[in-house]
Amino acid sequence: MIKILVPCLLIMLVQCRHQQESYLKDRPIENFDETEVYKNPQFKQLVDKNFFASQDSDTTWSVDIRAYGPKNEKIFLYTYNSKTLVRPASTNKILTLWAYFHIFPQVIHGGAQFEELKEMMKYSDNYLAEKAYRAAEAKAGGKQAVMSIFREHGINGVFPVDGSGLSYSNKVNAYSLVKALSTIRNGIYQKAFRDALPIGGVDGTLEHRDLLSKSQCGATVTAKTGTLTDDPEAALAGFAHISNGWTLVFAMLGDSVKSVDSGRNSIDNALCNAVDEVKKIARN
Repeated sequence: MIKILVPCLLIMLVQCRHQQESYLKDRPIENFDETEVYKNPQFKQLVDKNFFASQDSDTTWSVDIRAYGPKNEKIFLYTYNSKTLVRPASTNKILTLWAYFHIFPQVIHGGAQFEELKEMMKYSDNYLAEKAYRAAEAKAGGKQAVMSIFREHGINGVFPVDGSGLSYSNKVNAYSLVKALSTIRNGIYQKAFRDALPIGGVDGTLEHRDLLSKSQCGATVTAKTGTLTDDPEAALAGFAHISNGWTLVFAMLGDSVKSVDSGRNSIDNALCNAVDEVKKIARN
């Protein structure tokens, strides 16, 4: 009997440790709204032009870009309609993955399930996203239970109706998506998340976004793309890691852009402009 009980107790202790670790380390990000606002009108005008180039009377952009430095510097670099709800397209998969990690925390340690989640993110596999979303709902106890994960972290501007982002009824704002990503950046899921995201100019749905390659943009971009072709949507959300130790956390969501290509060009140029600006900030 003792021989049976000891292994069981050990397993329970490990599970409790994982749950406690998740609670202690992946908690709501503090002082998110107290970040210093960057005031450089020339930079703002430069980035504004990128977004104006791909919009018409039907277009709505929701954009939020934050910069975090190696000495705990925090700069609210750029915002445009950041709390306006728009359709996130496949950036919605960020929410699916984060909820899944919370509900099945053991998956971050690797294995076949994690490889499947990587494929979901790297190649924006909608079938795998819906499978993960349904599994998370079933384990958590329904849609409201999944939503409570976001609400507990102060992430209120997300209203997913599916796991993939295919539905035009999904609504998210850039502010809340960046808040989720900033929480991820400081939490126990940071490495697993970064490993799952496409890398600019290297693999997945960012393989052929040449401007986002490290050699051209000056940063390692790990981010989730979002594309819908009917009433075009173009979106990108994730991280840009600069060699000087600074990291950009961003969400750029273009709802009803002129075209997918023009929306992508706006996003890529704006992100690289932001990387250049942060390099200047770091030198001063």
